[in-house]
Amino acid sequence: MANNGAYSVLADEAALRWLARKMAGDMDAAEEKAFRAWLDASDANRAAYAEAERLWQEMEPLGPALRRDMERERAALDDSHIPRRRFVAWAAIAACLAIIATGFWWRIHDTGPLVIASAVGEGRSVALSDGSTIHVGADSEVVVDITPHRRTVTLRHGEAFFSVARNDTPFVVTAENVAVTVRGTEFNVKLGERLVTVAVQSGRVETSASPSTVEAATTTQLAAGDQLEITKATAAGRKTRIEPRDAAAWRLGRLIYHETPLEEVVADLNRQFQSKIVLAVPSIGQMKLTGVIVLGEQAPVVKAITGALPLAAYRKVNGLIVLTTPADS
Repeated sequence: MANNGAYSVLADEAALRWLARKMAGDMDAAEEKAFRAWLDASDANRAAYAEAERLWQEMEPLGPALRRDMERERAALDDSHIPRRRFVAWAAIAACLAIIATGFWWRIHDTGPLVIASAVGEGRSVALSDGSTIHVGADSEVVVDITPHRRTVTLRHGEAFFSVARNDTPFVVTAENVAVTVRGTEFNVKLGERLVTVAVQSGRVETSASPSTVEAATTTQLAAGDQLEITKATAAGRKTRIEPRDAAAWRLGRLIYHETPLEEVVADLNRQFQSKIVLAVPSIGQMKLTGVIVLGEQAPVVKAITGALPLAAYRKVNGLIVLTTPADS
């Protein structure tokens, strides 16, 4: 359905969810019956589902990269060991369908910079007109500016995973004093409390960082499986090796840390949960955490931290969760 060159995205959330379940290919008899009941409940439901199917079919000419993203997402989820894999697998398809609903209009228009923001505990995915896709993490915000001669993204806060379509025009992501330049690759950028972290899943990227606008920038080349933690104040970098598939482990419900300051971990968790975690004293933030946090309920996550570090936790009346040392508690 066209309207002044734009596509009207009419499919509502329920229709997208049912289409995602159908595409997952594992609906049981009860779910099939529920789907039929929903479909027969109103003309509006039938129209919404038909629109969702139409939008999905139109992805082929307008966004083949989205289909590749979905297949990679499903393959990665199938290889993971996260509980309730069946639920997560169809939820991944729903996320890809949400790309249509949130990014389809902008794919057609490219009328200027686009602000993409997400809420606490929620992510968003948007397809760009150049064939690239941005997956924005929880409580994060990016500003995108794509033209025939420029491809730039500013990460204002939080983190995002970029699947960049190959193009002669460089794709540049800026996070405060760090710039990441690519032409076609997949990588993650996180803007933390004191660190900017760049992790590469595939391809190659170049980072450039400077402690100030008047000092020369330090450039670093990264390949698949490289992770670079850049201290914002000094532009000093710490390069480590990771499994390429872990570059954006947060998309699979895991947060992976290696000698990471606790203040960075807490910042990540506060983007995932409504109840905020605070440190009793600032020095606790410099404790280093190594391990994997599986996102789910908040209580087990806090328990995992206090089990790995010499810390205790208590909840205040206002809902804040305080991490403290035994000496301070």
